Amino acid sequence: MAQVSWVTRVRHPHFSPFRLFLAAEQRLALVLNPKVGSTFLRGLLTAGYAQHLGCADPSQGRYRVLKKAREMPVAPVRDYWNFLRRPERYAVHAIVRDPYARIVSAWRDKFVDGHNATPDGRDAGYPRSIRAGVLAQARGVARDQGLPGARDGELVPFETFLSMVEREQEGRRNSHWEAQWRVLQADVLPFTGFIRMEDGLGPPLAALLAPLGFDHDWVLAHAARPANPSSEPKEAVLNAALAARIQTLYAQDFEAFGYDPDGWRGR
Repeated sequence: MAQVSWVTRVRHPHFSPFRLFLAAEQRLALVLNPKVGSTFLRGLLTAGYAQHLGCADPSQGRYRVLKKAREMPVAPVRDYWNFLRRPERYAVHAIVRDPYARIVSAWRDKFVDGHNATPDGRDAGYPRSIRAGVLAQARGVARDQGLPGARDGELVPFETFLSMVEREQEGRRNSHWEAQWRVLQADVLPFTGFIRMEDGLGPPLAALLAPLGFDHDWVLAHAARPANPSSEPKEAVLNAALAARIQTLYAQDFEAFGYDPDGWRGR
């Protein structure tokens, strides 16, 4: 990786202290990946701090007005500053997911489940983050391209959603369907390794968290219980034409994380 200034890291559009776990003493950094076990990982870290480190408050009293600081360990500001200046001092890891599964999951979570939350598909059933502009954007794409999903109360189908994502600028998309390479800041951070969700989370997380004092078997048990799953599709969402578009959209994710471009069938 070419030399990157700390200013570039600080200004990265996807940097957030709430998607970055730092254990400064152990020189460990875990970058959280939306739609790839981020809710699970926050819960695991919070429960582990309580169970093994005796910290009922995972952020140890910091940022009391911030709800997120009670939901995951949030480090002192100086730790983020030091990490962004010298990330090569840390072992930097993240969980990644098959790009097909991730984008279908994002659509089901943010659009299908929102639509089905009310009997008539009203906007009120969608997550606030989607009601605040994204839903209107998707319906606008449907109108512009003559696709279904343009009318209020109508489900935005996957193809319409994909067309919206394709229209957005890479690096500036919603983090739930941004390319993982971008949202993880792998373009500016020196990663030590990636854990593929499909290969199992328990053993690699148990090894990474052992220096913090987390019990190996306890981590394995928690990793066996997924958190915040989106609804499961009743039929396959993808076909060859849609899969080809996703391959183009997330080409770097397929290559960087070793996923099979032909692995879309049944999704």
